[in-house]
Amino acid sequence: MIFILAETYAKGCKICCVKEKKLDDVFKDESFPFPENKEELKEECREYLKKKGVVYSVHFKKKLIGLYVFKCENLDLILVHKISYNMEDIVRAEVEKHIKLLIHTRVVNRGFDRAVWENETIERDYVKQNPAPIILFLVLSIVNVIILVANLYFENKAVTAVVSTISAIAIIIVSIVYYRKYYNSK
Repeated sequence: MIFILAETYAKGCKICCVKEKKLDDVFKDESFPFPENKEELKEECREYLKKKGVVYSVHFKKKLIGLYVFKCENLDLILVHKISYNMEDIVRAEVEKHIKLLIHTRVVNRGFDRAVWENETIERDYVKQNPAPIILFLVLSIVNVIILVANLYFENKAVTAVVSTISAIAIIIVSIVYYRKYYNSK
């Protein structure tokens, strides 16, 4: 039984980042058709993990159905092994899309320069970052400052209530615009 926390899910599959201490648990799965050199592959994965490499395992109903191994070379993550078994093409495409997004996150957050997935390069601008949450945060910050100044300046509670109401309506309008612009366009 494999107890590894999932980093993400895709089409009912559990995608896990495998740490060195859990590597033996992944290679214990007897139903997965590992290559003939299973022990060599395990030791190769162990070496990659020691040198900032990444191993992702894909599980469906607690059975291993995919293994993706990346080595780190000059701050580049390079896909070395892509072994999948018993996955439909649609599921494989969805799983690989999610793994690419996880690798992109590693590139952005962990200081890698890029990742190479077969013929595709995953760089920092692989996924366009959305500026709208930052704008919403700024609007909320400005509204809080306005309410604070209104509370300090006006002793009349009615004026403070009006300013609070206007700022709440502004936040709702910005949220609706954000939702329509970024979620309905996808």
